Amino acid sequence: DEPDDFDIADLPALCRLVNWAGMLGSRVLLSSATLPPALVQALFNAYKAGRADYQQVCGQPDTPLNICCAWFDENDAEQHDIQGAKDFKAAHEAFVAQRVAKLQNIAVLRRAQLIAVQPANQRKSTVLDSVAETLSVAMRQLHALHHQEHPEGKTVSLGVIRMANINPLVAVAQRLLRMPAPENTRIHYCVYHSQHPLAMRSHIERRLDETLTRYCETALWQISEIKNALANYPEHHHLFVVLATSVAEVGRDHDYDWAIAEPSSMRSLIQLAGRIQRHRQKPCTSPNLHILQKNVRALQGNKPAYYRPGFESEKYRLQLNSHDLAEILQPAQYETISAIPRVQESLKLRAHDNLVDLEHACLRSVLQGRQDLEGKYYAAIWWRKQATWCA
Repeated sequence: DEPDDFDIADLPALCRLVNWAGMLGSRVLLSSATLPPALVQALFNAYKAGRADYQQVCGQPDTPLNICCAWFDENDAEQHDIQGAKDFKAAHEAFVAQRVAKLQNIAVLRRAQLIAVQPANQRKSTVLDSVAETLSVAMRQLHALHHQEHPEGKTVSLGVIRMANINPLVAVAQRLLRMPAPENTRIHYCVYHSQHPLAMRSHIERRLDETLTRYCETALWQISEIKNALANYPEHHHLFVVLATSVAEVGRDHDYDWAIAEPSSMRSLIQLAGRIQRHRQKPCTSPNLHILQKNVRALQGNKPAYYRPGFESEKYRLQLNSHDLAEILQPAQYETISAIPRVQESLKLRAHDNLVDLEHACLRSVLQGRQDLEGKYYAAIWWRKQATWCA
């Protein structure tokens, strides 16, 4: 499930697992809406090598390898018996092209815009102060455009601010909590990250799961936290804001009104966007996702910046020439967020000048290797060079 959300350091192990499944004659199902081409191809190659060993031992003699492959989405399903990697690549690209065409013609549910953070200098405290001030303004703008109105007239919105790392998240949360709310406005914060004690994290997730299940819009007024806030506080505007790391992105069936993201990768932006209007599915005319033009590391002058999390890599010589999203993302790649940049790569990758291309190039290097990086470990060594189980 969601194999593309594994850390990039874990992908070689995932390939070995799929290779092992093929060697044992098992079947593999990959479930994700954002599978990048490099990962799909590497997993097929790993499976094919394992399946060849299985067939040699358990199959009919002199029978050519013929792997049953199938692709499924909400629109269609296709099946092909495939012998070689080139045939698989062609079949996969054809299915993805059909999917991209469908995605380009559906109602737009999420629109994004970049917002600039302009600290006076690169000192850590100055950067965090500036980020907090920018987030405070963005929250109010998003609430004004995307909220739900209570029958008694008060407005409520549920939003998420996603930060890349826990320490900056906590530092920004402390600053936001100290800021006075605008007149006639009350902001309710929930801080959510992976290092909470497990009992506390479980409690937070149970409350978020109930609150953010929004198939029925009127159900929101029965949530105890919402109900109590509206009854006990006189302010007209109520913002319920989750301050979270990547734990808010993957595997959470949550529906927010709006989101603000500190960028780390296109994969992360797509996953976060998937939590906006996840249940209600109303066409969107104004931006409901704000993306900081630079992440905290870039604002502090660190290189690489989109790193832990992110795909910049000194090891694989993949570093961006700029860290400003206005320069390293094309408007079409972020203004209407969909899975397209993730599932389909450019014919010519500009890994040093485009954040999306960087991800695809990094995956290819980690999984398939590169000629200019001979001697570096990569996943395909396992099946290309016939690694033995005794090392």
